Amino acid sequence: MSKNHNSGLSIHYHTMNYLYQAANFLTHKGIMKEEEEGNEQELNNNIINNINLNKQINSDIKLSKHLLKSMKKISSKNVLRIHPSLKRTICKKCGILFIPDKTCKIREFQNDKNKQFYIEYICLSCGKSKTYLQSQQQSKTFQEEEINE
Repeated sequence: MSKNHNSGLSIHYHTMNYLYQAANFLTHKGIMKEEEEGNEQELNNNIINNINLNKQINSDIKLSKHLLKSMKKISSKNVLRIHPSLKRTICKKCGILFIPDKTCKIREFQNDKNKQFYIEYICLSCGKSKTYLQSQQQSKTFQEEEINE
């Protein structure tokens, strides 16, 4: 009897998918708590409540980073590739999940020399920036947005 080697790999892909979704949920949860904390500080300046809330926010984001590291370990140990669109949503320096205007800034620009469009992700927690070349389809929508503005 021959074994189906692809079935073992699909389990790892499912695990990686689950870890990414859990990290995404925890990052959003931590950010929502930060926003609520800002509103609470305006209403109530109770120091003890703010310290407990900060610990909970940090624990959510730390757990999210840990899940993303685990996902990367699974992919490297089993020689599996993470899709580039998922890789681009994770900071390469600190490992936080990118959420536009919350954990990262996104800047789109065109190179003057070769007229190609680029997108730059700037992490708000560590300051690392990474630039990626945009596809032609994405650059067409960027041009249309500039014309409409």
